[in-house]
Amino acid sequence: MVQLSFAVMSVGSSFGHHPPQRRVSWYGASWVLLTDIVGTSVLTLPGVAGQLGWVWTICLIIGLCPVSIYTSLLMCRTRSLLKQKQGVEPLSMGDAAGYTLGIRARKVTLFLVYGLFGYIGNSSYLLTMGKTLQGVFYDTMVCLPSAVLYSCLLCAPFAAAVRQLSDSIALCFANFLLISACLVIVMASLAANGQNESSHRYAFDDDLNFMKVFGAATNIVYSYTGQWLYFEIMAEMEKPEDFPKVFFVNAPLQVGMYLLVACWGYYYSGDQSDGYFLDNLTAGTAKRWASLLLLAHVGIAFIIKNVVLARYAHACLSPSRSQIRTRDEGGLRAHAEFGACSLLLIAGGYLIANSIPFFDDLLGIIGGLLSGPISFLLPMALLAGACRAAPAEFLGNHEAREVHSKRQATIFDLFSCLFIGGFVLLTMCVGTSQVILSIVQRSKSLGPPFSCHALDTVR
Repeated sequence: MVQLSFAVMSVGSSFGHHPPQRRVSWYGASWVLLTDIVGTSVLTLPGVAGQLGWVWTICLIIGLCPVSIYTSLLMCRTRSLLKQKQGVEPLSMGDAAGYTLGIRARKVTLFLVYGLFGYIGNSSYLLTMGKTLQGVFYDTMVCLPSAVLYSCLLCAPFAAAVRQLSDSIALCFANFLLISACLVIVMASLAANGQNESSHRYAFDDDLNFMKVFGAATNIVYSYTGQWLYFEIMAEMEKPEDFPKVFFVNAPLQVGMYLLVACWGYYYSGDQSDGYFLDNLTAGTAKRWASLLLLAHVGIAFIIKNVVLARYAHACLSPSRSQIRTRDEGGLRAHAEFGACSLLLIAGGYLIANSIPFFDDLLGIIGGLLSGPISFLLPMALLAGACRAAPAEFLGNHEAREVHSKRQATIFDLFSCLFIGGFVLLTMCVGTSQVILSIVQRSKSLGPPFSCHALDTVR
């Protein structure tokens, strides 16, 4: 069985080290990435359609796919330039920033990717698990803070004990099937119950405005976030130059699933589509089983990413002992430190999950503030840095310079980056502002952070 070692995802501490063993084919890598990208974000898309209508929703889902692919190809070009010009291979975004933009940029990038984006994203998993527990035990009316606490207690023993993970392609595929089965149950239940007669369906929502479009776009931006992992994946591929082939599998499945879930949910629930797909179901057997499958899916993802984050935190606090993996190597204290880091991260995640207890708004904050810059802006900056950092011997004659420049940035790249950069900046400013307004309004009507937020069993 082909294995993907999550050791390379640990901290980006591989700066200057040799790459890991190359055992992953492009086809296997496509399933690893599909599992990472197509996750909880798909659950927000019917709610996006409920805000925008079906035209803008379809345009944004389809339009952001080539944007995501393009920025991913920029990362491939960055890796290729670094190999050609400096003889080095980035094993993480932090490595790439260090090689192209300097050591300070590497530290900032690692903090943004692991310390903020990865950590807040993993905290959203705790919120999701809390909501799934509410769905599984819908007849007990458990409050959301309690459900999130139970999720933390459920994950804590695994998070504290496991320091290394080897994730097989089979496990990735199984985890993808879990989320798929959950979606099938929800869609089948909606179809069995028929359209919500009190809801309406529009090509464009009547109250649509500039801020509303970009506010909803934050969730779609988050659904195309995977670039933070691409250098790690390329480092483990048998042929890293085959990485672009993963999109032959990923792009059709990703766009197809996003469109299906968004349009299906909007067709049956209309403008009353909830931002958390499972909340469109009435309490009952279908909701319980869908919640149980989603709990398993999110639990696996949380444990995997928490190991990565805990190793990052441990390396920051104790660089020497963070490299000791087993007790036989004298790492008993290191193991205890790692466990403490894991538990502290979970405790902090509990606070974040309950600070923004609205699922789609929490993902919108992540998508607006972090996903756009990390997934779309940073790859452009890395390529620019790689193009600029040419060694003197490579630029020794006019012919070499001309050939070299043709392999780098083009007019198409310039206009593409300007367009993408403008869109991301609008999403960061306008979209995030709209999400914050939504959080304030919902806090007034549904209750502030850490209030009960019990499951609505009437829906």
